[in-house]
Amino acid sequence: MADNEFKLLQRSIHNQRYQMELTLESAPREVYSNQLMEAMRREEMAMRDGVKITPEMSKSIDDALRSETRVFFHKIASDNIRRWANLQVKIDNEYARFYQGSRARKRDSEMPNDGSRTGKDIAIAAVTTASTISEPNSTETGLNTDSVNQIKKDLSEADLNAEILRLEEDYNRQWLTYEQGNLRTAFASQMERVETEWTSHEQNLTDDFNKKKISEKIGHNRQKEGSKSLSQKQFTQNLEHLQAQKAASHRWMIRQEIRLTAQAIELGIERSKIADLIAGEIGRVKERPK
Repeated sequence: MADNEFKLLQRSIHNQRYQMELTLESAPREVYSNQLMEAMRREEMAMRDGVKITPEMSKSIDDALRSETRVFFHKIASDNIRRWANLQVKIDNEYARFYQGSRARKRDSEMPNDGSRTGKDIAIAAVTTASTISEPNSTETGLNTDSVNQIKKDLSEADLNAEILRLEEDYNRQWLTYEQGNLRTAFASQMERVETEWTSHEQNLTDDFNKKKISEKIGHNRQKEGSKSLSQKQFTQNLEHLQAQKAASHRWMIRQEIRLTAQAIELGIERSKIADLIAGEIGRVKERPK
């Protein structure tokens, strides 16, 4: 009975933790000042119109983007950490109440066989310390084969749950390292894709222009001389437009990397708090009501 209640308690705590994480992850988040939003808008318009953006202007926007992102998410992470701390207190109190009730029930209902340990205590000690588990003598433990097999099953389940929690703790403890690696990989891949796609567009434009030049040379028609210069001018304009779009795509990707990296640094602190909470669960998952 006590084992079942203990499992229900651990399941409840597991669900509380996941519900908290889901609630915090889905909370709406608004960020960035009007000044920064306007500066980014002006930069985008300038790049679209082919106006050269100075390194100083880009750095100013990048610094503001990084700073405002970290300030905003630092506040979010700090608020979330307080909520995780409150949940930790709640969990500790639930465990304390459970063990207090368990000890009270044991005093009222269990009578030791030898004046110090119950038959179940002897069986559990045998199962946990022996490298090869053999069936305890029923006259010594007061337990039959089914009871011993159930103890083996419970211990195996506890080991599995402890390993699951260990992996969760490692994920949250190392979350920032993992996230930064994921971001670097993702943005490097995106930059490569942008470069490939826009290079392909430029090559197609150049190929079309060269085909027109060859056609004009073959025709030897003076009427096409005027269209030749027009074609060259149009080609140059189109190529410059493509290059401006390519630069704008690169700039947008850089902004996103700055924003998400700054966000990850602050939220990594919250993940460490979650890891602390899970670490406490690892020690308890193998416990049995005393």
